[in-house]
Amino acid sequence: MKTYNAAVFFIDILGFSFLTKGQIQGITEKDYESWGVDSSVEHPYSYLAATILIEFRDALLSLKNQVPGLNVAQISDCAFIWSADVVELLKGVHKLMWTMVKEKGILCRGGLSYGEIVTIDNSNNELGAFVVGDAVSRAAKNESKLKGPRITMDMEFPRAIWNHSADAKSIEYISHDLFHEIQSEINMDVVDEYRWYLCDDEFIKSQTCHPNYNQRIELTKKRLTLANVLKYHPRMGWNSRGKDGLVHLQAGVQAISKNGLLGVLHLFETQIVMDDDKRSVGHVNRLDAKVMGDRYFKIEEKDKWNEALTECD
Repeated sequence: MKTYNAAVFFIDILGFSFLTKGQIQGITEKDYESWGVDSSVEHPYSYLAATILIEFRDALLSLKNQVPGLNVAQISDCAFIWSADVVELLKGVHKLMWTMVKEKGILCRGGLSYGEIVTIDNSNNELGAFVVGDAVSRAAKNESKLKGPRITMDMEFPRAIWNHSADAKSIEYISHDLFHEIQSEINMDVVDEYRWYLCDDEFIKSQTCHPNYNQRIELTKKRLTLANVLKYHPRMGWNSRGKDGLVHLQAGVQAISKNGLLGVLHLFETQIVMDDDKRSVGHVNRLDAKVMGDRYFKIEEKDKWNEALTECD
């Protein structure tokens, strides 16, 4: 066995257990069609669940090919992903979350941690990779703390980032928005969110300076297209049929479309989730075009941004 410190990401498909048990009422023919499933077969929800798992596995295999430094263990509708290189793991986190939501239309949620793990070195991986340890348990526990397609972390994770700051400059540039503390006004509990939707993996890999005004606006537009998927994509129609799924969609839209992130103001903040009649790929594309072409994106003047840009120049 091999023991070492690593960054760990746990990802879970939201609503999947309810789907496999046939507990989501009102799934329509259009919902099944969007996934290529024949609604006339017996127990079509089982076919839908299997189709979603195939897409999930495809995303994980693609991730391993594109970020070879990662270890992946899939367990039905969830997976553990880990690496001793915390920056390499972050590339994988951003790549996978953007792929799952934007390309696959799968609603998912995650947890991040850093610490001791135990693996079997040079083991036979025919049945999947093997990992246990404190960081693994904490990553899985963190996943359930927020609603919507979001990622929760414990403080060990950002500490690990700062310890590798020489390799994580791109994270440092937007860390004030990327690492987000949420405090409940009811019981004052604190949850730490990692806002993966602020940027894709290309930013993590290639950004070499504080993002300028135009870059921050482009990042904001890309982020808002993620919200359009939650609001309008037909593949997420089945998620909206249950009370819990609808809450996850609304929480996700509200968080992802939030105004003022990266110091950018816009007119697209909302928590509205569309009904079945308005869910279509064409509608997603039209709203994406509106977001990308809209001219009202205003930079909110903040001393911290101006100082950072001056240092960069």
